[in-house]
Amino acid sequence: MEGSSIPGWVLELLKSAGYRRLLPIQEKAFPIIYRGLNALVVAPTGSGKTEAALVPLLARMKDRGVPRGGGVKIVYVTPLRALNRDLGGRVERLAGLFGYTVQVRHGDTVQSLRRRFLERPPDIVIITPESLALLLTVRRAKEVLKHARAVVVDEIHEIMESKRGVELFLNMEKLELMAGMRLQRVGLSATVSKHSLSRAASLLGSGRHVSMVIDTSPKEYDVEVVVVSDEGRFWDNSVRAIAEIVKKEGGSVLVLLTQGPRWRRWPTPSPGSLVRRCRHITAASPAMLGSVSRGISRAVG
Repeated sequence: MEGSSIPGWVLELLKSAGYRRLLPIQEKAFPIIYRGLNALVVAPTGSGKTEAALVPLLARMKDRGVPRGGGVKIVYVTPLRALNRDLGGRVERLAGLFGYTVQVRHGDTVQSLRRRFLERPPDIVIITPESLALLLTVRRAKEVLKHARAVVVDEIHEIMESKRGVELFLNMEKLELMAGMRLQRVGLSATVSKHSLSRAASLLGSGRHVSMVIDTSPKEYDVEVVVVSDEGRFWDNSVRAIAEIVKKEGGSVLVLLTQGPRWRRWPTPSPGSLVRRCRHITAASPAMLGSVSRGISRAVG
């Protein structure tokens, strides 16, 4: 991470968590978001946009001595409930580096977690537009949300042309009125047309300056096809092949492209032994691959 514009203490913190290097969009976005500017971060799926938004926001909070607890400081809005769940652990680990807490909130959140949100508010809430709209009607929840300093809208291209996008914009304005200050707004988008960029920026806030942070770096992939014998038990043979790949990679990220946690039923070698050899293990659909792709040296499906 030599020659980076990111403060040394942040780099050391990330390095201790296994971030061997920052991706181009993360390097590009950091100084803009760290200064408190509104930004639209545009990059292909799997480019590390979540970290590009959250690392500078968390570093800015830490630098300014914002204490842990007391209310939500960052509202992270995602259009899909499944994406909320997928992001939860990842964002929690990242926020934990800076000493902050996270909670996922959606329509299926159990009652005990809803109570905890009000009694011991997280510093970051990951939430759908609909759940945010609902919380803004609850008196105690409004007390928690009035401490907000920033709003991140993930996958903004998915909602910018819809009624959901309009309603989210209105609710961001309500949130700002409650906070009594201008909130920093950060949008995350896949690569879209110039017209769509303008629409996405306007959703973040009409009449506000929004800095465009666009990833222009090429992405390179090295694809290797490993044929697994179908003799005997196919899943046993598959997991053995995956284990060999993980051993050779040493700290790779294992991504299972499946809708269900089928790997938990694989008998040999044990899933635990694979987890210990991997930096991260998850079950994801191809659409969710981007949300877990930071630092992937080998993806296995």
